[in-house]
Formats: sequence, C-alpha cells, structure tokens
Amino acid sequence: MVSGPENPLWEGKIYRKYGSNWHVQRDAAKHRDGYACKHCGTSEHAHGRALEVHHIVRLLDFDSTEAANVLTNLITLCTKCHRKADSELYRARKAAQGYQVPPARIRPG
Repeated sequence: MVSGPENPLWEGKIYRKYGSNWHVQRDAAKHRDGYACKHCGTSEHAHGRALEVHHIVRLLDFDSTEAANVLTNLITLCTKCHRKADSELYRARKAAQGYQVPPARIRPG
C-alpha cells in the first residue's frame, strides 16, 4: 500500500484512528454482508483471512469517526477489491482536482 501523500487517506492530514465504535461497526458490516466481499462475492472462508471493511465516503471527510462508521457508509470487501476501491477513489479525486490521471494499470487476476 502507498504511504504518505500518495495514500488515498492522506491529503496533508495525519491518519485518523477509526474511532471507539469501529470494531463493533466493522463486525456488524461483515455480518450484514454475509461475511463475503460485496464486489466479487469471495467468502471470508475462501479468502483465507479476515475480509476488510471499506468506508464508502472517506473517514477523513467526516468530523467524527463515529459518524463515518455508520453501517450505511461501510461495505465488506476482500483485499483485492478494497485496494481497487481505494485506487479508484484516489484517481477520481485527483481528476476532479484537475490533474491529468493516466489509465489504471490492469493486473492479471
């Protein structure tokens, strides 16, 4: 994963912790989503490790972590789909800021 200014969570701010309600909300999102990636359908069992929970609207865009962690803002993803989602958000933000964004690199599955 990219760190510092190139990371989708950066933009000149320090990284925030996920907040006191994160673990409960993360587990609730996984349960709601059937312990499967909502993009590709991979189950947690097939993934071979815990699935990840993604903030649809970035954590940094909220005034409080608790507001960012509402279930309607969370989605369960496998590692590959989570990286893709973060990359797409980063690219969209940069394009909206007027940067010329090259095409995404396609990696074999």
